[in-house]
Amino acid sequence: HSEKDDESASVFAHLALYLQPDMTATKFLLAGINADHKQYREALSIYNSIAKSDENYIEAQYEIVDIYEETERFADALSLLKILSAKDDNVDTIIKIGNLYRHNEKFKSAIQYYDIAVKKLGGKIPENYWYLHYVRGISYEQSDNWDKAEKELKAALALQPDHPYVL
Repeated sequence: HSEKDDESASVFAHLALYLQPDMTATKFLLAGINADHKQYREALSIYNSIAKSDENYIEAQYEIVDIYEETERFADALSLLKILSAKDDNVDTIIKIGNLYRHNEKFKSAIQYYDIAVKKLGGKIPENYWYLHYVRGISYEQSDNWDKAEKELKAALALQPDHPYVL
């Protein structure tokens, strides 16, 4: 998309929020445009305006984590994810903590959180969480544990035989 399209979308989003300030989808649109243009302060302000009672609150918090990660604020991202994890006990939050560690090449810590996620999933990774096999496999490989890496990557391949990441 072009910068001109973003400008038009931004104008209309501001107008929509002026008329109806609680439009969460519009807030996400506007915050996303700001983040795309590296206007992180504005994006963070919008994401932080989404109420805890809003059904999209956790997603907004994940977007904040992504901005923190993009701006190399690892400690802030980790702190926010740990706060969210303590409050909502959501397996996706646990996986995001593992991903944050993995992205920062702290593979052993990543594996610890991926293992916690597997326990929360009942000890067996369901098909819709195939990605967990993949990221655990990467983390094991980077930790020089090829046997476990191979097992995880083969499990991911069994669930997603045509996925380009797994291939």
